[in-house]
Amino acid sequence: SSTEISFLISCPEKTAREERTHDNRWFNNNLKDLRDNLRLVSDLHDKYKNEPFKNLRRRFRVLYRVELKRAKVAYNDKLISESSNKSKTLLNIVNNKRNKNSNSFHNTLSPQKFNDYFVSIPLQIPNSLGNCTGDPAATFRRDIPSDAKLDFSEVTFNKVRDIAHNLNG
Repeated sequence: SSTEISFLISCPEKTAREERTHDNRWFNNNLKDLRDNLRLVSDLHDKYKNEPFKNLRRRFRVLYRVELKRAKVAYNDKLISESSNKSKTLLNIVNNKRNKNSNSFHNTLSPQKFNDYFVSIPLQIPNSLGNCTGDPAATFRRDIPSDAKLDFSEVTFNKVRDIAHNLNG
């Protein structure tokens, strides 16, 4: 019904993150404290939106990420060193990580349908342009403002180098 649709639009379903620290044997109390501090600083930044909290949040994020990596590496090193078959354990760790990060989806689109779609696009373009009687250039020019102008100037190698350097920060 329309009332139900209106309700669903105005009150969308919320999802909550489930904490799964119990599954991660490498997650320790130090990491938990760091995470809690990061959440506190993030909440303060979200509430007050000032530069000191922004910088503090950034530092806590970096610290938390570094400590997460250290804890994972230490845990995996311990697993490998205590294993009777170190190569197999190493491959299991790599494969577990690879499987968790893969973005797999079930594609039911056949290669033929994919190709047919892109082959049909050029055939549809003339229909989308409408009736093009007269000068084709005038048809495209109608969408360009009359005060639009192009200005060309020579660009030196040094200027390009400086721009690229500034982009890299």
